[in-house]
Order: sequence, then C-alpha cells, then structure tokens
Amino acid sequence: MSSSWRHCILATALGAALMLNGGYAHADDHGFSSLATNACADDSKSETAAVASPDGKKSITIKISHEGNLELALQEGDAAYTLPSFNWSCPEILWAPDSKAFFLNYSDGGAVGNFHVVVFRLNEEGFTSYEPTQAAKADFLKNYPTCFRPEEPNMAGIAWQENSHRLLISAEVLPHSNCDMMGTFSAYVVDADSGKVLAKHGQLDAKKRFRPLLGAELQNSNDECFLVPEACSIPDLHHGAK
Repeated sequence: MSSSWRHCILATALGAALMLNGGYAHADDHGFSSLATNACADDSKSETAAVASPDGKKSITIKISHEGNLELALQEGDAAYTLPSFNWSCPEILWAPDSKAFFLNYSDGGAVGNFHVVVFRLNEEGFTSYEPTQAAKADFLKNYPTCFRPEEPNMAGIAWQENSHRLLISAEVLPHSNCDMMGTFSAYVVDADSGKVLAKHGQLDAKKRFRPLLGAELQNSNDECFLVPEACSIPDLHHGAK
C-alpha cells in the first residue's frame, strides 16, 4: 500500500470523530468503506449524531425526521448550512484528511440499492455538491453482466487519496438475483472534482491493494465469480444458450 493511502488511513482515524446518541449504530457497522462513519439510525427515534472533521473546526449533524428522511446540516464556527436531504437513514460519511471535503454514500432504493456517492466540497459560500461517478459508471457498464432487466450499478465512496484531490470509489453489480455476478465490483481511483478515471482495479486486485479500506459489503463479495464464472451465473438467463 502506498504512503499516501497509509497517510489517509492515519489522518482519518486520528481526526474523524463520531458522537452517538440512542438509535445510531456504531462506526464498526461498515457498508462500503471501513473508514467511513456509518450513521445508521433507528427510524423510530430522532436522536442527533455529529461527525467532526479532522481539523476539529467543522461537523456534520445528522438527524432522522419523523417522516424517516435523513436531515443533514454542516456546522462551521457560527455558520450553519442545510445540506440536501435523503430518504435513506443509513448514510456513510467520510471527511477528507484536509477537512476541505467529505463524501456521503446513500441509497435511493433501500438496502439493495441503488447506492450513490455525493461529494460535498467546502468553499467561502458554504459548499458545492456533486457525484464524481459518471465516467466510472460508464466504464463499468461496458462489461456489465447479463440481467433479466436493465439496471445501473451501486456507486459508493471508499477512501480519499492525496487529501481531497482523489477518491477511491466502487462500482458494484446490484446484490440481488436480477443479474449474473451479483454483488461483484470494480474499484476506481477518480479525480475528486472532475470524476476522471485515473486507475481501475478489478475485484481480486482491489482486495489485494485496498482490503483495509473496504467495508463488509465489498470484502464479502464472492471471488469465486471470477475464478469459476459459471458459479455466479443464473441458469434461467442462459436457458437455451449453446
């Protein structure tokens, strides 16, 4: 593992903090990123959690509304900014080591997807937000496995690199029985601003290079799909194929 990745792990582990109340899960309940704070909440409760930046000057306040929506606010000194809300109560949040940006993984369709990653970059006016995944998603879809009906992959943030300049993300075949190779993934290093793909790693290579950074969703993906591909094929998708 490169020194920049080691620095990322150290800076995040030392700088990020999670203050929990009541219904929020602990940070060891990881999905896609082992470094991110998983602020999964009990929908029946409305306690507030806060994720502090590594420099200690900012925090993201997380609250579940009575309607079950995710409400976020960015606090920086005396200034507070309302962030876009999401109807998914289990966000993953990871600050960049330089505290200039953070990403948020969320789902628009429940626990099996579709997942998205949004980058929030701070500026003098507050923040900008965007999804740096279009190029990686397009590349992943070029070789997407056979499915009963079309779908898009889960996209999620894994870790920051070079402070807030690069981002390691994953593209995952949705983990349900619509497609062959369900739950398998590729990892991409992208420019955190433009989304330009800088490097691509298949699942086996990604696990060798980045295993400490991967959350349980990715670590538990089935490697046999690549070693014995027919083991991860859905027979009804290929009925009658020669």
